[in-house]
Amino acid sequence: MWQAYHTGLVKFLAFRENMGMPPEWPIPPYQSRGFVVAMESLGLPSPKILMYLAALSYLSKLTGHTDPLEDFVNRHMVVALCQRDDAPRGGAAPVTIEVLRSILGSVESVCSSQYECLLFRAVFTVAFFGALRVQEMVAEHQNWAQPELLFLSDLQLTGERANLQLHTSFLGQERFLISLGLCGETWVCPVEALWNYVAARPRGEGPLFVHSEGIPLTKRRFLAVFRSSLRLLGLRSECYGAHSFWLGTTVTLIRSGYSEEDVMRLARWPCKILGRT
Repeated sequence: MWQAYHTGLVKFLAFRENMGMPPEWPIPPYQSRGFVVAMESLGLPSPKILMYLAALSYLSKLTGHTDPLEDFVNRHMVVALCQRDDAPRGGAAPVTIEVLRSILGSVESVCSSQYECLLFRAVFTVAFFGALRVQEMVAEHQNWAQPELLFLSDLQLTGERANLQLHTSFLGQERFLISLGLCGETWVCPVEALWNYVAARPRGEGPLFVHSEGIPLTKRRFLAVFRSSLRLLGLRSECYGAHSFWLGTTVTLIRSGYSEEDVMRLARWPCKILGRT
């Protein structure tokens, strides 16, 4: 254990130096957050990241400093790491805006038709900018739609906005509204992608994201195209999973300096997970 703690401390100090962060003690929460993001981006399994964080926590308390893991966002990151299923091939590295741009450019090479390109450009951009969970986007099975799944009737498209009415709210009993606006960068704009997709989508009510035959997009196909795009880009597909888009959105909000309340609201974190009442 001591060797693992020493390794964790060395890696954290190297990360801090490489990022040009000040050598402050107690450890500022933003530094430990950035350390987690950096380790996940390298594809480290959650048990190893948790061991490194435990080292920072232990050494901070040993030297009389504040535990960096008591921070609001860091607490949730620890919970998320503990809940992850870290099979050797199952990762959850965050999809950053840079990765999203690259994925959107690769879909034509991995999709089987022009319609499928429109489908996956829409689902990938909405997943990122809407901080959607996988169960809200895609069906577990072709012949069964879980209660959280978005339907076409849950989408309202206007000239400049796309409004999505979710079936569940992690912040209360009322349905949660996600409102997406036009993006200055057309290539990654979720509103543009939805307009193009809906224009080609088969007519009739049903799940929002369907194949040209009207069959719901499944989690299996979603991951297959996602990971094929990653491999084409030379990225380690095993480091990414179904929740990578949601995690990427959350990391982006944190890096952009959003307040605790805004991060919790936009990422729809349940208060009970964060230990608040």
